[in-house]
Amino acid sequence: MRRRVDHTQRTELILRTAQELFGELGYPQVTLKLLAKRCQLSRTVLYRYYESKRKVFEAVLYHISTHLGLEFLQYARQNPQTPPSQKLRFILVRLVEYMEENIPFLDAVVEYLIDLQRKGERVTRRVMRHTVLLRLTLVRLIREAVETGEFNPILAQEIAGVFYEQIMGAAMQMAVTETHEPEGFRRRLDLTLLAMKKNSLLP
Repeated sequence: MRRRVDHTQRTELILRTAQELFGELGYPQVTLKLLAKRCQLSRTVLYRYYESKRKVFEAVLYHISTHLGLEFLQYARQNPQTPPSQKLRFILVRLVEYMEENIPFLDAVVEYLIDLQRKGERVTRRVMRHTVLLRLTLVRLIREAVETGEFNPILAQEIAGVFYEQIMGAAMQMAVTETHEPEGFRRRLDLTLLAMKKNSLLP
């Protein structure tokens, strides 16, 4: 009798293994042949799921961003008594901590983006596609802070962009310049949040 394949479980295996492999070797060095071997699958079977290395990498990015995005949305909804500014801080700090824990894979992300740029593709569009849930959560929390009177009236989309740029800056410092300082990031984040609050007195 033919053994039934759990495709969800197999997909999870491929994505988990691919993330580890990209972190170990970097984006350019990984091949589907190598990934298939690490997953203990034939290349033919792997091709049924992903037809190219790029498709695998994008699936890994989507998997990570969706998982974190849902985690952040769930946190925001499950803590209705927590002030919006504190929820914002928790989410942004958690995201940076995740990147700090996965710097080798972050390096692979930079290599992937450079590869896209060399091929003339629009990198910004790719990045935005993988951060939809994060940006949505930031905008919702900023609007909530304005509605409850915690923040001054501000444009939520614009301020979400400020936080987003802080996150991207931290990512580049980790993966490219190696100048990231966790405490420095938290200090700048706290100052940004304080500047938006009503009756704030900046130091």
